[in-house]
Amino acid sequence: MNSRWQASKIGLINFWYYDEQEFPFVKGRMLLRGANGSGRSVTMQSVIPRFWTAI
Repeated sequence: MNSRWQASKIGLINFWYYDEQEFPFVKGRMLLRGANGSGRSVTMQSVIPRFWTAI
């Protein structure tokens, strides 16, 4: 059994392009894909600080 903490999902509400969006994780990993300007970098910049405060 793996004793490491793994995220299962994260959500954004009323942020950037997202009214309400949930991002699932598979085995603690999330894949974001999309065209240039679709918000991948902004999404990650908003998600990562939440993990530092959760640990």
